[in-house]
Amino acid sequence: MKKIYFTLFFLSFLLKGFSTHIVGGSLTYTYNGGSNYTVMLKLYRDCSAGAAAFPATADITVLQANGSLFNPNRNFVLNGGAITSIPQVLPPCATSPSVVPCVEQRVYTATVSLVASPGGIHLYFDTFFRNGSISNIIAPGAEGETFYAYIPCYNKIWTEDFFNLPPNTTTDAGSTAWTRTITGVAPLPTAQVNNGQFQIISQGSASPSSILYATQVIPISTFTNGVNLSVNISEPVTGLLEASDSIRVLYSINGGVLQTFPVNGFFANDFNADLFATATVTVGSTIQIFIKTYFGANSPNDEVYNFDMVSVYDNTFLPNSNPSFNQLPPLLFCSSNTFTLSQSATDIDGDVLVYSMYTPYDNTAPTFSDNIASIATVTWAPGYSATTPFNSGGPGVTINSTTGDIVGAANTNGQFVFGVKCSEYRNGILLSETTRDYQGNTVTCPPAVPPTPTVTANSNTICVGQTLSLSVAPIALATYSWSGPNSFTSTAQSPTIAVTSTLAAGVYSVFATISSCNSPISTITITVNNTPLAPTTTANSTICVNQSINLTSTSSSSATATFLWSGPNSFTSSIQNPTISLAPITASGTYSVTQTVLGCISPNGTVSVLVSPVPSAPTLGSNSPLCLGQTLNLTATFSTTATYNWIGPNSFSTTAQSPSISSVSLLANGTYSANVMVNGCVGPYGTITVSVNPTPSVTATPSSQSLCSGNATSIALTGGVSGTTYSWTVTQSGITGASASTGTNIAQTLNTT
Repeated sequence: MKKIYFTLFFLSFLLKGFSTHIVGGSLTYTYNGGSNYTVMLKLYRDCSAGAAAFPATADITVLQANGSLFNPNRNFVLNGGAITSIPQVLPPCATSPSVVPCVEQRVYTATVSLVASPGGIHLYFDTFFRNGSISNIIAPGAEGETFYAYIPCYNKIWTEDFFNLPPNTTTDAGSTAWTRTITGVAPLPTAQVNNGQFQIISQGSASPSSILYATQVIPISTFTNGVNLSVNISEPVTGLLEASDSIRVLYSINGGVLQTFPVNGFFANDFNADLFATATVTVGSTIQIFIKTYFGANSPNDEVYNFDMVSVYDNTFLPNSNPSFNQLPPLLFCSSNTFTLSQSATDIDGDVLVYSMYTPYDNTAPTFSDNIASIATVTWAPGYSATTPFNSGGPGVTINSTTGDIVGAANTNGQFVFGVKCSEYRNGILLSETTRDYQGNTVTCPPAVPPTPTVTANSNTICVGQTLSLSVAPIALATYSWSGPNSFTSTAQSPTIAVTSTLAAGVYSVFATISSCNSPISTITITVNNTPLAPTTTANSTICVNQSINLTSTSSSSATATFLWSGPNSFTSSIQNPTISLAPITASGTYSVTQTVLGCISPNGTVSVLVSPVPSAPTLGSNSPLCLGQTLNLTATFSTTATYNWIGPNSFSTTAQSPSISSVSLLANGTYSANVMVNGCVGPYGTITVSVNPTPSVTATPSSQSLCSGNATSIALTGGVSGTTYSWTVTQSGITGASASTGTNIAQTLNTT
């Protein structure tokens, strides 16, 4: 839904001896779906002594696009509802009139069925009279008021209204092209544009004649719901369509057979009226409209027929509700001082509204040319106009075309009528123009009535511990008076408050004073929320490189909290419990998190994380190879303090850095592995191979030998262990030739000495 702003309308009444008339109003409608609308008329009346009562009901006139009544008639009655009083509020420091005005509002409503019609539907209500004391129009007591609304129903896609064509035009080759063909014997009828209509006049020929008007071929393939067609046909009151004469309105789909409009598509004999011909066409590629007029041989030369509003509409229904005011109008505003007159309204369709000033309507029944309502207006007194309604000869007022705010000044006290027009656009297409006219009274005010202060704050939501900064836009020569919650008062233009608790929450008020004249009070509502505690944080604080960091935070608040983390490596996250995958060494450090509750940010909660590298394999050593029963000594060397873990053959394991295994058996043979753990990170294994050999035995064959001097020994050495090598030593006495050596056979020549 879009909020828009309408100029406030003011109600007519007398400062001396108030009138008894209806003094203002507005006509609106709300689309409910289907063909149902809720129509609302708001009327305002002078309720001073002797004033006439509100009418019990209000009659709404409903017209077709050409301004004629529907058949059957669609007029309806609105029932009067509740009556409320308009507050009698004087501008600040204004001099009250001798008789305080009295104005009441009554709302009339009804929910009615208004079936969509080509060209839309016009609604209006009129009444009389205005107050005789109005200053800016001629004979105000004889002028009435009209309240008007338009329901568009469909979007127009092609139209020829002849309005911009010069007189005597007989064909048009422009964007809305058409031709006309006359058949007969001279003198032929005339068929041409005249006064914004296509006009046909018979010329009293003694032979029959016909006129065929044909539009261009109009493409309609993009309109998947088909199209609606309309033509307005009129015969002057003085006309006399003969029994042998006829008018036929036809169309052709895709260049096919001509078909007569089902509503008012054929006339014969006299009708002396405006008739609205309509048709609804199914889907097609093209459409062409024809109007065939036939004059019999005895038609005189006074037969005159006009037609216009040759139109094609998209048959897709256009739902619409027009704007509705939100506020009751004030009764009085200051003379001499600049004023701003405004009133908000709501347009539930979100349409774009454009505002302008216009001359208010009288209560003469509207006329309709080319589907545009034309309503008689009031007559301005000399020097007054739509844009200068408060001062004869000026200065005028300005209206903000976007908001509808009127800014101006009235140089004298009096009662003035003025009008505002609101044009409603959707997707750049004008849907309707809603008009409102109002009457207001000016009263004497001090030369410098301070305007209502414009209040701002550094924020409308403040947290405990922050500073609230209030301010008003400067007003020349003014002083200021502030009040608010927790006994707050100040005379500063821009006071500040150190917020220490939620007691500072509430409504702050300020008014400006110039020469003892106080402005209206302006207010601002401030919400104060407690600052939440720092979140409780945890993490897997010591991890190894490429592992995941799991951060968690817990809120102490029962309200919904949002979180914001920051940390090393430019880390940020708005997740309550984020995870950092494949963490590098640079992810080590302190992580901080805040929680935001109701706009208030907590102190930081922190947690430290250490990301350690994975250590390399240690350097291993041993005293291998060794023999059965000896002690195996293992060593491991690493660059820093570490925890060691050894595993090996025969279910060997230890956490010693350099372990020993005493009295090793053959089961100690094999590969020994060791790794280190630094800051909880375990590195790969280093390995070393250990060999444990059995103790060999020696057999000498023969075990003894007797030789003659000069002969050689022949002793074979064998053992039980494969791969055994042999060595021997010699102790000799009385012989030579024996010596220590190695091998598997002792073959030495021995001699006696």
